[in-house]
Formats: sequence, structure tokens, C-alpha cells
Amino acid sequence: MPYLMSITLKSKKRRKNKCKPVYMISMREKGMIQETSIESYYDMLPHLNNMHNMFYNLLKVYPGCSNNDLSRISNHKINVVTPRVNELRKRGLVKFSHYKTDRITKRRVMCWVVA
Repeated sequence: MPYLMSITLKSKKRRKNKCKPVYMISMREKGMIQETSIESYYDMLPHLNNMHNMFYNLLKVYPGCSNNDLSRISNHKINVVTPRVNELRKRGLVKFSHYKTDRITKRRVMCWVVA
């Protein structure tokens, strides 16, 4: 996993409300990170915080839930649930199960199970 540091460049003309270009430079190549820090980072990956733990445990108890179902069960808004589920997917703890039609929104949604 690359360690990135952002650097913004100042443009000659200052424009209000315009984004400046951002370039990413690998900090590892610059020798800015010790190997022990990298090892500590990878040791911390398996640990989950409370929100991740809650949604992981909900998916253990209710396999095949969509993000909307998790939102209703946990009484959290959908914009809290979706990022946590995506982070669990990136860690490989949750995987796609099937599609279903949501009973309230009548839309096709993805369902998740614990990997």
C-alpha cells in the first residue's frame, strides 16, 4: 500500500473558488517513513472501531442485508452505513451476496454477507 503525501502547487494567477492541482508523491521513496511505522500500520489493520464492529456483527446476525436494511436495523442514516460497509468490503470482511428489491424504496439493491 503506497504512502502518499499531497502537495499543492501555487498557480501564477489566483482564482477564487478554483481547485489547485494536487500531485501525489510517495513518502516511502523519499525515506520519510521508518520500517517500524509501516509494520505497526499493518498490525493495526485487523482491528475494527465500534461502528465497523457494529455493522460486521449485524451482518453476522442478519446475513443478506442491504445497506438500507442495516440502516433501518441500526437506526443510523444511510450515509453512515454505506461508507462503513465499503470499508469492510475493502478489508475483505464483507462480500456481495445477491441482489434484491428493497421493500420500501422498490429499487434493486445489493446484499452483503460476512466473508
